[in-house]
Amino acid sequence: MTDPTSVRRELASKWWLFAFDGVVLVLMGLLLVCTQLVAAKAFLEVVGILLIIGAIIGIFASAQATSAGSASAVRWFTPIIACALGVFLLADPEQSIKVVVWVVGICTLLLGALQLSAGLGLVGHQARGLLITMGILGLIAGLLMITNPLITAWVLSIFFGIQFIFTGIYRIGAAAQLRNLST
Repeated sequence: MTDPTSVRRELASKWWLFAFDGVVLVLMGLLLVCTQLVAAKAFLEVVGILLIIGAIIGIFASAQATSAGSASAVRWFTPIIACALGVFLLADPEQSIKVVVWVVGICTLLLGALQLSAGLGLVGHQARGLLITMGILGLIAGLLMITNPLITAWVLSIFFGIQFIFTGIYRIGAAAQLRNLST
């Protein structure tokens, strides 16, 4: 059984990881806020590279499982799809931004429609008004995303940049508290 005090002490000794994470988040947030679409393209390129690396690892894992006697073809499906997505994101990042926003917009539309229909079906329930409101807002947001994908990417870049900055500041503060615990 692990002693909670030793766990706390061990975590506190790693305060610098939290500080480093906070600084990286603040820098990423500033980058997103200052260079919205450029940062969004760079982000999608990094995601594309990571998908391809993950696909390569997945293909090797699938090959190893096949050589060990596993005959499932489904095991190959995920790495192949990840590789195709990664190549797509790297081939044309600007078009990828539009496609990603369209997919998110369609999902938001569907979610809004489901919330609206659930709200309309809950006659007399106290959550009805909230579901109807959220459904209408979801439909509006989904339509805006589909009709203006680059503006949506710009707004989301600023939103996530601000969120990264606040999260980074919080992590830096947590690191300071952990540092005080470690001394």
